[in-house]
Amino acid sequence: EPAVGVARFEPGTPPIAEMIGLGVALEWIQEIGWKEIIEHEQMVVGYLLDQLRDISSVRVLGPQDRTGVVSFVVEGLDPMDLAFFLDSAGVCVRFGYHCAEPLAAELGVSGSTRVSLGVYNAKEDIDRFITELTYQLKKRT
Repeated sequence: EPAVGVARFEPGTPPIAEMIGLGVALEWIQEIGWKEIIEHEQMVVGYLLDQLRDISSVRVLGPQDRTGVVSFVVEGLDPMDLAFFLDSAGVCVRFGYHCAEPLAAELGVSGSTRVSLGVYNAKEDIDRFITELTYQLKKRT
């Protein structure tokens, strides 16, 4: 028999595990401090952008003032191929249109490679990424 009254709007079991996880994540953010998280993210992103500027075949997409997401293209190298080469070396990046195909068309690119950084990343992670990126670029030229 169909539910009646407010019971008919009951969706089922609430997302209890997700709510607990969100609570733990919020406690973790409060423990570190939102300001400290933002400052660290700005530091690692700035460091990454400085490193990428030194690679002549790399074009960083978007503004210099940004959060922890950096998209870029490499002249003469498909983003999917680059992501595959980096993945084979244990470096994880994303590739594709990143749900922004009209923007990619406007920028004249067929997708991009994306690095995502956060409070859990250190300069050493970026150094490893840059080392592997430059190695892959030298291998292909």
